[in-house]
Amino acid sequence: MENKPTKEQYIEEKRLFCGCCRCYGVDRCDKHAQGLRDLLGKKLI
Repeated sequence: MENKPTKEQYIEEKRLFCGCCRCYGVDRCDKHAQGLRDLLGKKLI
């Protein structure tokens, strides 16, 4: 975890994982968001 992604990078990452990032949908996109949340240490949510 040397460089933390910005919120924009985080959103872009999410969009690559699933197409519903219009909601920035950390909770609605559970199938991928949970893993990303864990990865990012919940800093950006």
